[in-house]
Amino acid sequence: NGVAVCASAKRLTEDIRRRLLPSAALAVEFRNRDWIISDDVLAETARWLNEECGGATLVCSDDLLHELLVGDKAQRGLAPGEERQRLPLRLADGGPGWLYCRI
Repeated sequence: NGVAVCASAKRLTEDIRRRLLPSAALAVEFRNRDWIISDDVLAETARWLNEECGGATLVCSDDLLHELLVGDKAQRGLAPGEERQRLPLRLADGGPGWLYCRI
């Protein structure tokens, strides 16, 4: 689900940052939890956004366990009798401009 952590995804994001006016803010929404899966990975994502993407803002989608088990196009909601299980909230100390949004 979403774009995996890879060099091409990072290059594309960095290219988008370069195309924007320096005064324009950039927010990046990660739809693949692998960008923030552990404390170390979250810290690396935060470092990369700050250093290579001009301090881009982090926006993370609310994740439910059942949504990660199937692809986006196969989403059918919870099976009868199942309960929603929210995945743990992950926050980074990314400095000014960072935001975590749960909708």
